[in-house]
Amino acid sequence: MIKKFKKVNWRWGIAIFLALVFVVVNVFISLFGFYHLDLTSERQYTISPVSRQIISHLPDQVTVKVYISSSLPARFLPIKNYILTTLWQMERLSRGKLKLQLIDPDKDKKVKEEAKNYGLPEVEFTVISNDQYQTKKGFFGLVMLFTDRTAVIPVFSQGGTFEYEFIRRLLKITAAEEPKLYLAQGHGESFQTAQRLYQELAKEYKLVEMNLTKEFTTLGLDKQAKAIFIYEPTNKWQGKEIKRLKNWLTKGKNLIIFADPLTLDSHFNPHFNCDNLQTLLQPLGVNMEKKIILFPHGEVISLSLPNSPLAVLRYYGFWFKLQAKDINPQLAWRNDLIGTTLSWAGSLTASSSATKFIEVKGINKIDCPLSIQPNDQKFDQAKMTSAVVSFLLPQEKGKIIVLADGDFVSDNFVQRYPQNLAAALDMIDLLAFDPRLLQLRAKKIIPHLIRSLTPEEKEKYKMLILISPLGVIFISALGIGVIEKKGYKKLRPGGEDV
Repeated sequence: MIKKFKKVNWRWGIAIFLALVFVVVNVFISLFGFYHLDLTSERQYTISPVSRQIISHLPDQVTVKVYISSSLPARFLPIKNYILTTLWQMERLSRGKLKLQLIDPDKDKKVKEEAKNYGLPEVEFTVISNDQYQTKKGFFGLVMLFTDRTAVIPVFSQGGTFEYEFIRRLLKITAAEEPKLYLAQGHGESFQTAQRLYQELAKEYKLVEMNLTKEFTTLGLDKQAKAIFIYEPTNKWQGKEIKRLKNWLTKGKNLIIFADPLTLDSHFNPHFNCDNLQTLLQPLGVNMEKKIILFPHGEVISLSLPNSPLAVLRYYGFWFKLQAKDINPQLAWRNDLIGTTLSWAGSLTASSSATKFIEVKGINKIDCPLSIQPNDQKFDQAKMTSAVVSFLLPQEKGKIIVLADGDFVSDNFVQRYPQNLAAALDMIDLLAFDPRLLQLRAKKIIPHLIRSLTPEEKEKYKMLILISPLGVIFISALGIGVIEKKGYKKLRPGGEDV
């Protein structure tokens, strides 16, 4: 009787011990957010280290309201699942600083009005109901709230860039102080034709004009300023100015350069800037070719012909819209570049250490000087080539972004192509706001569809499911029996039964 009683106690002891281990491990994993296991080959559900660092050091609580309508069609599910999984991970990593609220606006009109007041648009989509196509509306975005600040992601366009979009806005609303951005002056730089860009920058940064032709003894000492923005310079640069820029870079600071190969005067006549730009770019490791990019099919422009009273619409090869294939697929902010329209863009070359941001293929390079009139240039299929329009160059400590265009963000272009402004602000933020954004990478969200089972497979899996509990019981009983026979005596003093 004593022998039987002690054997039963021993079995209960193992069961209780294993249960306690299971509970402790689960509690530990849930507290520290390590329980998430990403088995996708693309690691698409893995939060990047820089995002983990940012989220785990939030200054105070941030509320994230996610507005997703239940009426959204099935094609939105892969992006929805990725976004919600990513947000739940971030919420756990934040140690309570990130508060997530999932809201369905379809269930309450007041909630729908609240979403609209935050600036979230209703997305139109088509669904099939009663064998008919119907157009419906729904919400698919989020709002971040921190003290008296708000940030909005209006629509989740592509899941692969969500982490970047979220972290960028999170950094902005939780920033302790307003960042500073230096605007270079003294080389023909002017924002007269780019007032929208200047106004948007003034909302995000404390703008300080800086003339590099004069001595600037405090250059690089300001902790609030991380970058100098050089917008459309047209004059030559002197050696002492380049030396100041290089000194700025050695302090871990950055440069953003929008360099136009040509500028237009009030009479629409082109003035070519390649030679003057070389005095700035070459010492920094970049070369601008004396060429302008021509596409076989560009954007549509309105053209007035001498013998016609009406405007004629035609393609203009010097304006071209960027496609996904033109943009480095690793860029987390590539969404804002796709659809951006560049104008009279140049071609750049740089050292092998440079990262290509934008590379367009299937184009012609037209030697400068040239006529930019629509009828004066024809695309030559025999001379098709490629050109890099934008580079990221690592320096000793700082970094440089160069874009061989500046007109694309002028007021006339932004009015026609609002996407251009978003792309320019994103590019500036990479180095002027928080360089950690460069460490974020785009992810390819691949929906893993479940294959339909054949009737034979269904029967096979049904039998396996029915038999599996018996198998678990049998294996457990067998394991306990083996332990009793081979190990029970060794656990007792002297190895003898009572």
